Amino acid sequence: MRILVFSDSHGEVRRMKNLLARAEVDAVLFLGDGIRDFEALQEDYRGKAVFLAVRGNCDFLCDYPAERIVSYEGVRILMLHGHTRNVKHGTETLEAYARGQGIDLVLYGHTHRAEDRYLPPENGEGKPLRLFNPGSIGASYGEGPRFGYLDLRNGQVVSNGAVYEEL
Repeated sequence: MRILVFSDSHGEVRRMKNLLARAEVDAVLFLGDGIRDFEALQEDYRGKAVFLAVRGNCDFLCDYPAERIVSYEGVRILMLHGHTRNVKHGTETLEAYARGQGIDLVLYGHTHRAEDRYLPPENGEGKPLRLFNPGSIGASYGEGPRFGYLDLRNGQVVSNGAVYEEL
């Protein structure tokens, strides 16, 4: 299963539409701050993929959850924008919460900086935890527009790391 991950579009729906027009993906996951952009994307590409989103700190008057746990291909995924777990001040709180929920993969945004890293199992027991932030497809701080692909198969993220690309 191939997943396209976006966050922080801040009005740049055109970039997301251009990517999705040429992408072969099974799911599109949006991590907030641009819910109206996500809705426009979903409307234009309904039926092409599964679309799921969470709201960010700039998404007002919407019914999307702030956090969501989903499973694909046996991978337990926590989706959130990141502001609810204070990720601009580090990921320690997020990591502890994710481990407590039995999460394999955390998808978050909010910082506008791409990140992809594995954390070893706590105390050498259990599973590693992967943290993935696609960066911002819209406004950025020093990075160009970013997004990510993740490939999942048989309970694992099997891509050779996330792909961050500039448009």
